[in-house]
Amino acid sequence: MQTITRRLGLRPAMLVLAIGLMPLAACAAPDGPTSTTSSTPHTTTAGDPDMKDQMATTLEDTSPTIADALRADTTQVMPVGAAALADWQVVDVLPRGGGHPQRWFMAVKDEGHEVVVLSGFPQRWAQITEGASVTSAAQAEELAGVYADATRDMRTGYSRIDSVDDIRFLPSPSEEEATRIETLRREHDEVAAASASGDGPWTVRLWTVTDGDLVRHDVEVATDGAITDTIEVVEEDLPVPQTL
Repeated sequence: MQTITRRLGLRPAMLVLAIGLMPLAACAAPDGPTSTTSSTPHTTTAGDPDMKDQMATTLEDTSPTIADALRADTTQVMPVGAAALADWQVVDVLPRGGGHPQRWFMAVKDEGHEVVVLSGFPQRWAQITEGASVTSAAQAEELAGVYADATRDMRTGYSRIDSVDDIRFLPSPSEEEATRIETLRREHDEVAAASASGDGPWTVRLWTVTDGDLVRHDVEVATDGAITDTIEVVEEDLPVPQTL
């Protein structure tokens, strides 16, 4: 079994240092911006056409591919619930149509004038937790799930599961694969829906199938929204389609 710990909740002093080294409004990575800011005033709500247009304008210099996708009529921008976040709205950007549609999770502030692309960049989570306040186990569970979904590498298969029965195994397994599927169902009844323990900070245990592996996440959620995700690969190479 493989265990990985990712500590991603920078506290305010560390965040100030990070900002000093790398200005948020100007920095971009090859796969998208760290954070991009546009100064034109605009009032919108998440998911409406004006929001899409403003997000596209904000991103057009640093991430033209994403900007073009946002301008497409078929692209949907869906708000993602995260009650503990203060000023940022997480959104799921899902283009429709095309041979190889892409998908991104982003955080949006000031009606789309500030955008942080989260997909594939868990280290950026700290940028969107300013003012966050996690006040209950339910909020911790929600935030841990949003973090897991939004910061994952979109190039690999992924699904968050509440039980082994949620795993989409091969529809026509070989005899050997069928035997393993039965063993997995029998031996992993500990797989369950996200559940928080503690009283702030909380540890939220959740499960995913990531790149074909069964993965356990113990996500520490601080009261200020900071996240530490400890990952353990429990079963490698599940008998699932390659896209999972």
